[in-house]
Amino acid sequence: MNRSLWIAALACAVAATSAPARADVVSTLYQFRGNEASASFQWWNDCGMGNATIVGGDDVSHDAHGAPIESAVAYAWFDSMNWCTSSYVAGWGVVDSASIRRLEGATLSVPLALSGQTCAPSPADPMSWSCDAIAPGTQATFTATLSAVGPTSTGTTMTHTASGAYRTTSRATGSSRAASATASLFYGGRDLLAGVQATNAQLAYNATSAHWFYRF
Repeated sequence: MNRSLWIAALACAVAATSAPARADVVSTLYQFRGNEASASFQWWNDCGMGNATIVGGDDVSHDAHGAPIESAVAYAWFDSMNWCTSSYVAGWGVVDSASIRRLEGATLSVPLALSGQTCAPSPADPMSWSCDAIAPGTQATFTATLSAVGPTSTGTTMTHTASGAYRTTSRATGSSRAASATASLFYGGRDLLAGVQATNAQLAYNATSAHWFYRF
């Protein structure tokens, strides 16, 4: 081998041994967007009291390895006590649907499985009362309509963490808006929420994105 070829070969060998190994990087992106709506109702009078709450949400999540995943859910619960008649009605339910317009309004409807008892005076003898247990499987639909009122409040949080070969960045934005709400819950031929005012109602929107890096 002549001198010039020998020098070239030596240079290539040195470069091969001194060059740093290539680092592989794993990167994952996750995104989430979701709407929420909720309303609560409370009432009391000389003969009783009650509570009712309904909550719903729909969202879309997506990572770098698949198609967006959509989901929706609404759930509600209700209880009412009338100590003048010894009547008591309670219910709970959940359904995989929710109709929410981002920070504008919502319509939520949830079938409730009811339990309890209803009592009434006897038609033949008003001084005599009889109570009937609510039959298993009895349902009533709790429906609420929300409409946005007032301004929208928005906040954003950003984070960045790094440790060794691991690094992540994320950004979360949340918005909320007060709402008015009306509701109905029909059972036994009457609306158990007739005339009841909402004590709290709110619409919300949340968006989050996160990026993970891992070098090895």
